[in-house]
Amino acid sequence: MQSIVAPSAQGLWDSVGRVSDAKGTRDLEPKSDEEWAAVRRHAVSLMESTNLLLIPGRHVARAGQQTLKADDAEPGSELPPAEIEKRINETWAAWTALTLNLHGTAGSMLDAIDKKDVARVESIGSDLDGVCESCHLVFWYPQSRAR
Repeated sequence: MQSIVAPSAQGLWDSVGRVSDAKGTRDLEPKSDEEWAAVRRHAVSLMESTNLLLIPGRHVARAGQQTLKADDAEPGSELPPAEIEKRINETWAAWTALTLNLHGTAGSMLDAIDKKDVARVESIGSDLDGVCESCHLVFWYPQSRAR
């Protein structure tokens, strides 16, 4: 998650939107073919990462690795990697459904990117946030209340 899924999703979220800061308010969006290609790589990486997530028996983390802290979870509510992996293995059908939902959302994002549809990229980015959070609330920090 931390090496492929999260950076790919973040790259998509960061590619469009409105920013207000000391420099004023400006809209973010890819402008050149090179910028669109960079955003497209994030969508392809996110889609392909779902294939890795569906490999039976694949470990969540290396032995001894700690769970990353989540910005959108109550402090300390994150499960250790071994517990996350146990939940995945015990509820493989739910894991598969959530992973396929992520794949489909990434596919929709890829289509919007290929059409250079900024509004749709932004809208699907919002959908993507919900897809990610729905999985996090089951497997990463289930005791946390949604904010």
